[in-house]
Amino acid sequence: MKLEELKKMELADLMEARGEKTARQQELRKLSDERELTNEELTEARELKYDIEQITFELEKRNAENETRKDFKGVHIKPETRKEPGLMDVLRSVISGKKSEELERLDSRGKYEFHHAMVETVGGFSIPSDFRANEVTVTGTAKADGLVEKTTSFINPLADDLVFSQAGARIQTGLVGNVEYVTGGKIGAEWKGEIDPKEAEKLTFESREFSPKRLSTRVDVSVQLLKQSSEDVEQYIANLMRNAIRAKLESTILGTTDIANAPKALFTTANLKNSTVEATRKNLINTFVNGLRKNNTLSGALSFVTTPSGLSLLSSTPMGVNYLGSLTDYRNPDFLGYKVCTSNGVGAVSGAEAMVFADWAKFFLGNWGGMEITRDPYTRAHEGIVRFILNTYWDAGFIDDDARIIGAIKEPTATPSV
Repeated sequence: MKLEELKKMELADLMEARGEKTARQQELRKLSDERELTNEELTEARELKYDIEQITFELEKRNAENETRKDFKGVHIKPETRKEPGLMDVLRSVISGKKSEELERLDSRGKYEFHHAMVETVGGFSIPSDFRANEVTVTGTAKADGLVEKTTSFINPLADDLVFSQAGARIQTGLVGNVEYVTGGKIGAEWKGEIDPKEAEKLTFESREFSPKRLSTRVDVSVQLLKQSSEDVEQYIANLMRNAIRAKLESTILGTTDIANAPKALFTTANLKNSTVEATRKNLINTFVNGLRKNNTLSGALSFVTTPSGLSLLSSTPMGVNYLGSLTDYRNPDFLGYKVCTSNGVGAVSGAEAMVFADWAKFFLGNWGGMEITRDPYTRAHEGIVRFILNTYWDAGFIDDDARIIGAIKEPTATPSV
């Protein structure tokens, strides 16, 4: 079966599904005129509304692609810009409380995504995780499967900027409900005769569960700035929002104190114990590298994460009297080939610089849904400043505690000999 025929069948299925859901929605509306709907029927009505909005959005997207697609290969398509609501449109709508048809559709998509993720939101304008901060440019060459659409979502640049991503962790999006990982267990094996039975092992497993936790951040924007229509201004405000979320995420996860209803902090007193060492080549190898080796976890996406001052300490400390150079190069930081990443969010440790060495492939960083935006109309209104409240939903932590060594480094008392 050809690709075009498959796409026509998919469109037909979508239209049939929308027709069935719309018919059921109309039945519920008639029922509501006759009697009060039950809780189950009210829930069904809300779900039908979300489903119909999502199917309609998908149909419109595919119809737009069909309008620009050519029937033969090799024909260059003139770049085309399709206007969608931008971030400035969303913010102005939050202030005024008014929504155009396009903004209503965008809000419905965002609410549908939160609903699908089983996240109870607090209200406000919901934007989906694939929301683009400005116009979408469609360009490419006609192919059998249509045009390539190059887009940049709001969440992707945020994920790339996080120190966890730089260290090797991957953000997980599109999550539904709580997420549970099996962290490991005792695995038994033994040699047996060719036909001797294998005795059943009593294996014990632990699991770690992650759930959506609301991160509420605020961004203050002047009224004059909101009047601008420049794409550069829109990008500036988008970056303000991303930076506010990024800074709070890193300072919470890499902090020294656990916060209620938030991901657990890495550098707590219990995790640090007495693992502060002088920053020498020998100590870094024995404490951090060999620490993972003893745990049999010295593999994967291995990187250090420390403070900017910790990096300065490493780059200014000699490797040893028998070696040339310092422990790392400030411009391209690594130690023994392992990347050294920094974050201002790493918590302060008395008299030392906190540091973690880990296989970041075993670090969970999850995001549920998109982002909610509400407005605080009172706090700084007298200054001509509008305060926006951004609600996003995250959780994070190591799936396997054996995959990280948490400690701290301090300046050596003498020049290292080795």
